[in-house]
Amino acid sequence: MTHNEKMRLFQEKKRHQLGMGGEKRLNARKTAGKLNVRERIDYFFDPGTFQELGLFTHSAIPGMAERTPTDGKIIGFGLVEGRPVGTVANDMTILGASSSATNMKKIEYMRSLTCEKGLPLVFLSESTGARIPDTMGPLGMGQGGQNPLQYQRLRESPLISVLLGPCYGSSSWYSAMSDISVMLKGAVMAVSSPKVTQIATGEDMSPDELGGCGCCGRNRGRMHGYRKKIP
Repeated sequence: MTHNEKMRLFQEKKRHQLGMGGEKRLNARKTAGKLNVRERIDYFFDPGTFQELGLFTHSAIPGMAERTPTDGKIIGFGLVEGRPVGTVANDMTILGASSSATNMKKIEYMRSLTCEKGLPLVFLSESTGARIPDTMGPLGMGQGGQNPLQYQRLRESPLISVLLGPCYGSSSWYSAMSDISVMLKGAVMAVSSPKVTQIATGEDMSPDELGGCGCCGRNRGRMHGYRKKIP
């Protein structure tokens, strides 16, 4: 393969990874009035300062590479008002930003780097929960399953969670671990979705009753405030 052919292949792969979940899913978010994950990153960081890590990652499950660009979680560093900040930003257009063996390693990497450098880590959260065939399937369990230290918090550096939609699974755990949690009006923070919770408890609850901003602010005391303008 010539150098030009390699560069052409590289650019094609890069376009695919930057394309997130594809035009159809991106248009659906736009129609719903929601920013996609890369628009959120651009909104959050000082213009032109974000440097992505792990752009070419994907699910470790055979045959899933094309369907999982960045594996649903974008990580990297940028400047916020001139100060360096790390982020883990969830991409709902990729299998609902569900947790997998690959993207959990990306989170671990960012936590390790920000702790080492003493930098704040901001979670731009929105997720559906665990990707069971990946995390609990033969490949995931063969690699030891989940990292037992995944949710250990030693407070070496600040954690901030911004809840921007349905936040089930890891998004709720990291919010509970964070020093500051900010919740968009209409977002939901809960261990699992209402349908999954109903199987366990027998209670039929709406997402807002289960973990909406009113519930979290009044009953749990977790939310420091919520914004309703930033989609």
